[in-house]
Amino acid sequence: MDHPDHTTEPSIDIWQAAKVADVSALRYHLYHSKNAREFVNQRDHEQDSTLLHILCSQNRQPFQALQVLLEYGADPTARNIYGVQALHSVCLNCPTPLESIRLLLKYGATPNAKDGDGWTPLHYTARFCPEPLQSIMLLVGAGANINATDASNKTPMFCLLANGDFHVIVQWMLASGADTTITGEFLDQKTGKTRLGTVLSQATKYTRLESATIMLQTTVSKDAIKQAIKVAESREVTLRNKDADEKQSEAQMKALERLLIIRSMLEARLNKDTVTHRKRTSFFQFINSSFRKEKTATVTIQ
Repeated sequence: MDHPDHTTEPSIDIWQAAKVADVSALRYHLYHSKNAREFVNQRDHEQDSTLLHILCSQNRQPFQALQVLLEYGADPTARNIYGVQALHSVCLNCPTPLESIRLLLKYGATPNAKDGDGWTPLHYTARFCPEPLQSIMLLVGAGANINATDASNKTPMFCLLANGDFHVIVQWMLASGADTTITGEFLDQKTGKTRLGTVLSQATKYTRLESATIMLQTTVSKDAIKQAIKVAESREVTLRNKDADEKQSEAQMKALERLLIIRSMLEARLNKDTVTHRKRTSFFQFINSSFRKEKTATVTIQ
């Protein structure tokens, strides 16, 4: 007995079916095609996209339709003109992408695939997923490089900090080997020039107080702290400089409060490290001086 989806001809073609995630229409067109594998991997003429690209870029919940396309042989590693694969699109467009990510990985999607800007699926998930922890854990568990860098040399943690103050995820990523010393490029909106900074600078830029607190409890270089302080100074000017007749919103005021706290933490840590360094230097100088005196005294006695 034929499946109901195989007998009723739909009113839309397969491209439109992918666009609206119409499972019945997709099944019909693929079942009645002469070569399903070739048919399901055809490309459009605009962006060299496959049906998978269309489905995953146009739908917030593509799982069922995604399953149909993959069962008929859709290639999950196919790229469009931007180097984007279906896994990138799912991580970008789906608010709850976990099951779709798992399905694509099952059918051979590449967890470390980079698009034209060097973004991996992990970058997209960290940046755009409202609740990214489970998806991040799934991708890393499947082999995604937690320290993969994009064209601006930024890792997925930079993206996570742009998304929100997910301090629990920051802790998990640190425990999983995330490198906080990697420096990415920051664009200065006023000068148009780029400068370098670590994820500590990113946490400062977006006033992620909890995440910044966690990072400052780890080993942080003086250069990284100084870079973050410069970011704080620039960000403070931006938040304070409002037109005379324009009041600061409550969100801006809270952001400024967080920023000032972060800046004070950075300065305190820098001063503490400087004092500690001076004490250590003085101690070693004292030891060396004492050693030289003892050596001189020994030579004199002999």
